Amino acid sequence: GNPKQPTALTCVKCYDKRRKAKVRKCADCGVLLKQKAQARCRDCFLKFMLTDEFQAKRAIGMAQRLRENPTFQVSKQEQEAEEILQELGLEYVHQFPSGRFIIDLYVDRQKLAIEVIGNFCATEDRTWDILHRKVLYLKSIGIRTLILHTAKRHKRIWKDSILGAIL
Repeated sequence: GNPKQPTALTCVKCYDKRRKAKVRKCADCGVLLKQKAQARCRDCFLKFMLTDEFQAKRAIGMAQRLRENPTFQVSKQEQEAEEILQELGLEYVHQFPSGRFIIDLYVDRQKLAIEVIGNFCATEDRTWDILHRKVLYLKSIGIRTLILHTAKRHKRIWKDSILGAIL
């Protein structure tokens, strides 16, 4: 609520300071904010959410949560791909954040990103659009991408694909 009106025991300067301290402005545009916890107005916050900086921080946080609780979204197909990497003696990172994207499996020595695409994902245009943008981004920073489709899930085929990508 509103601060109490100055009384005989409260000086007017102290009252004015407390009243002014409760006024918050948007960090970007200077609009007065209604809630104390806000740092930005709604419009500036929505613009900020679209920035690469915000998306990168979001991807890092999400990747950390996925790695801490790997049963959260690790598919059987991703586990099979991990087994192949282990058989080949390759060190990799599961759920690796890069820019605004999260890579399923990343082999740092070979600068190779491995994406495992399931049958459900393969039918959705949005998934292919995101994957296309991810591949273009990774290519722009010098990372090659190998896409393993679960429809062709045969351990020998996947192993040959991974060997071909790292050699």
